[in-house]
Amino acid sequence: MSIMITVICGEDTISSREYFTQQIAALKEKSFDVVYVTPQELEEKTKDEESAPTLFDTHQAYAVVGLNAYVKKYSSSKLPTQLANFEKKKNDHIIDWEDGVISRDIKLKVGTVKEFKVSENIFKLADALYPKNLSYASRTLSTLGLTQGTSFILFMIMRHIRRLLLVEGGARIVGLADWQRGRLRQQVGRWRREDLISFYRALIRLDISSKTGTNPLSPMKTLEAVFCYYLA
Repeated sequence: MSIMITVICGEDTISSREYFTQQIAALKEKSFDVVYVTPQELEEKTKDEESAPTLFDTHQAYAVVGLNAYVKKYSSSKLPTQLANFEKKKNDHIIDWEDGVISRDIKLKVGTVKEFKVSENIFKLADALYPKNLSYASRTLSTLGLTQGTSFILFMIMRHIRRLLLVEGGARIVGLADWQRGRLRQQVGRWRREDLISFYRALIRLDISSKTGTNPLSPMKTLEAVFCYYLA
């Protein structure tokens, strides 16, 4: 039998994190002893191939976050090789969660990659967030709400508005292609600076009230009202 290595990733970070938590809970129900470790600790545990038969106790599982970032940062790390070797030797589990990383950027070539992609509609919605575009933005929000939770939609909208604010302030966002920067600059040009800041603050208030349970309306209804105020 082999070590079961699962890398959970994708831009839908809310769904991927929930799946990570669910997998850990499922292992515990099967009487696995789940140990949370850092990438450094995992490398230390797997560095000595001679001790492979005794490294992992029966029904042992390791939960780790950010193996991919660790491997990219420390290019001399032997962890990928060690995991590939140990993958063939024992019947245990390693579950790794990658925050917002897409599958093609995963450097670990071991185990199974479970990617959570976002709907194209979320990008259509993000591109539609500017004044005088309420009708299209509202229709796109309604369609997206049929398949995605409001918390995820709000998270993605807030991330996009933060990028717009960074672009408006002249910051260079690492990792964006030139065409993406061009689209963001074009969208920023449709906003007055003070209105864009006010829109972002309204989203923050909605996020806080949703998490604290102080919003008398549903998050979706409130988000629709915010759209009506700023995008009309």
